[in-house]
Amino acid sequence: MQQEWIDFATECNMKLFICVAACERRGLQIPRALEVNYPFQFAGLGQLTEAMVESDRLVAFL
Repeated sequence: MQQEWIDFATECNMKLFICVAACERRGLQIPRALEVNYPFQFAGLGQLTEAMVESDRLVAFL
């Protein structure tokens, strides 16, 4: 499934954000080195708030 997200982000020229707090709550240890190789970026509430202000819609998968 991760590769499908990577393909989708590449096709649409978009960034994929991973919530740091959600990862920590679930005990996920995702190396920050992944940011260099994949379209995934770690983000927090500040980035989410900024993106919401600048966008006309928000898509979230819970």
